[in-house]
Amino acid sequence: VWGLGYLQHLDGLEVLTRALDEGDEGGVGPMAAWAMAQLRDQREGRSVVPVLEQRLLTAPFETACAVVHALSVLGDERSNMVLMRSFDARPPTFRAQTCPAIRIFTGPDHHADERILVRPESFAMKTLQALGRVRATSPEMRALVEPWLETVLEETSDNSLATRQAAANLLEGIRSS
Repeated sequence: VWGLGYLQHLDGLEVLTRALDEGDEGGVGPMAAWAMAQLRDQREGRSVVPVLEQRLLTAPFETACAVVHALSVLGDERSNMVLMRSFDARPPTFRAQTCPAIRIFTGPDHHADERILVRPESFAMKTLQALGRVRATSPEMRALVEPWLETVLEETSDNSLATRQAAANLLEGIRSS
């Protein structure tokens, strides 16, 4: 799966989609999401966005984390909607969990040549970072994202101080652009 992402060919999309849907064990699902994000520069590479968006709403934790990261890499403004829905659908305990790093070992002993493809961060922070990367630039999208961020700021019992601060920074950035 890592090799398909590394090669960046759409020919492997069927295999990656299957891995994303069925590969929650052993990190295959998260690796498939990462690999899909690597298609961003290929012609028709952004065709993976709807596949990732659909999976996000039902994905188990580690795969959901990787899908959020992949959507942030792909940077499609419409992904704001599914990112906000996913955040709202998850309980505070889910959002507070730390998404694990996605690692690959290119050496045969699983100790040498480690590469970290995605750094660990809480699900809430990863979602807010993704929202920052996909941007809300159109007036229509801003009209949806700005009130949502205000709600995140107001929900002190559901969201940590760090999450609320990240939402405030994102809201300020959107309004200043």
